[in-house]
Amino acid sequence: MVIDLNKQWPYDISAQIESDRKVAQHAFGAELVGPRLVAFCAVVDERNHQDAKHGSIEASGHTIGEWILILEAELAEAKVALIKGGHGRDSVLSEIVQITAVGMACLEQHGIREITGRTV
Repeated sequence: MVIDLNKQWPYDISAQIESDRKVAQHAFGAELVGPRLVAFCAVVDERNHQDAKHGSIEASGHTIGEWILILEAELAEAKVALIKGGHGRDSVLSEIVQITAVGMACLEQHGIREITGRTV
């Protein structure tokens, strides 16, 4: 999914984008602008879609192993989209957004711990 900031939307998305920008700025300690902001908003939008479809991670979480299997399934869908030329929600870029959102859900549920040699 690509969010075109210049597109005429049937509703005002500027408030949502500004809210996402502030959340991202707080989380990352840096201003998100341009393509990075658009990518962040797309992933947040997909996370919201996944929660609406499958329930929140608080209500229906998974083990890290289960998250890896879900990520593999999403990656397989991206490979199919690449080969067959998927469109819309089945496009390669949409699948990449979905993969990223699934990874984010795993990190939301299980947290981010220190990795040997660096802290993330």
